[in-house]
Amino acid sequence: MALLAVGCAQSVALRNEPDVPAAVGEAKIIWDQNRNAVVDLDIQHLAPSENLQPPKKVYVVWSQAPDGKNINLGQLTVGSDRRGILKSPTPMRVFRFIVTAEDVPTEPSAVPLVLAYAPFFVRKIARRLICH
Repeated sequence: MALLAVGCAQSVALRNEPDVPAAVGEAKIIWDQNRNAVVDLDIQHLAPSENLQPPKKVYVVWSQAPDGKNINLGQLTVGSDRRGILKSPTPMRVFRFIVTAEDVPTEPSAVPLVLAYAPFFVRKIARRLICH
């Protein structure tokens, strides 16, 4: 964990969709010693997934490449305070992350209902801008 704290980091605000209008969030992206990006996601004011139309069971965070390939980063744990937190690595070098509502946390591919997203990150550009 200390190793991640000394790595290069970039923060970005999430963009929400109309299905979760009150949601606000931020992600920090840190590159670890294996040159993987570690996404540290924090979303607040997130509606319970069972209140969506259609109702869903869980929120899932995905790493998405420019060609549309998705990697399931895991379930976004949402507390009673409606705050969702996830910290997970991705091996992608150029990616964005998206949050979807799913029936199961192990869904192999993202559904079309995207609830929040962030722009694409390019490892070399972010490293050049943030690291000294």
